[in-house]
Amino acid sequence: MWAQTASAPDPSANVRNIGRVGIRIYLSVGPGGEPASDFEIDQFAGERTPDGTPVVTARVRNTGARALDLGGTLSLSDGPAGLSAGSVDAKLDTLGIGATTTLRVSLDPRIPDGRWTARLSLASGRTERTATGTVTIGEPTVRQAAFRPFSLLAGTATVTVLAVALFGGYTYQRRRSDAARHRR
Repeated sequence: MWAQTASAPDPSANVRNIGRVGIRIYLSVGPGGEPASDFEIDQFAGERTPDGTPVVTARVRNTGARALDLGGTLSLSDGPAGLSAGSVDAKLDTLGIGATTTLRVSLDPRIPDGRWTARLSLASGRTERTATGTVTIGEPTVRQAAFRPFSLLAGTATVTVLAVALFGGYTYQRRRSDAARHRR
């Protein structure tokens, strides 16, 4: 539901003030009540981004019959030397019916590398789910370009053909100019 109010148009002004407000309403009309909300959390993983930020990911799948706005917290326990990390906010944009997405939660860069137990609690309205998984946060992986002889050969051949074509065009143009000068 949207409501909007606007100032009267003024031809002498370049800016017009418009105020809007919106409220999402899940409305169910007819027999059977409102559609059921439900979701699953699984496939936990941990990583450290190239800039050093630890990230915990989990797959979230909407298994209900209505869109979900999910929010909650992630906590880590049983880390290196028995460390724990407090609750960190976890939020997802609207997750459509039957949709699956990967929730990414960035953590404090001071969290040490190692194996952790991740506990993710999410809720949408009155539907709440909690899942636990083991994650390993480690050094960022840097991918090195693989040496591909075929790519090198194809690149060399392309450059060679281009050079021969340019040289041929230059030579042709030069001979044509010389022939035109001799005819005069």
